[in-house]
Amino acid sequence: MDAVDAAQRLRLDVPGDVAVIGVGNARQTELVSPSVSSVGPRHLFRSLAELLLRRADGDDGPDELHELVWELFARESTTGTTHPGKASP
Repeated sequence: MDAVDAAQRLRLDVPGDVAVIGVGNARQTELVSPSVSSVGPRHLFRSLAELLLRRADGDDGPDELHELVWELFARESTTGTTHPGKASP
């Protein structure tokens, strides 16, 4: 993640000197070190892919409202502990 890389290049400790949090809960947030806390819907990208595939297959039904619940995924970049894929209370 760019923000973590930038902090580390400046010799800042994440999360000791600076906390980093992302938006969208992309898969990459769990794969970097330290893992990056994020806010976003749990299945945003899967939901978007399903919608796009249906439209690509010719489903031109009425517009739909998709409500996605946003959650906080606390990881190492803000808490110093790892809770991969687990939403914070």
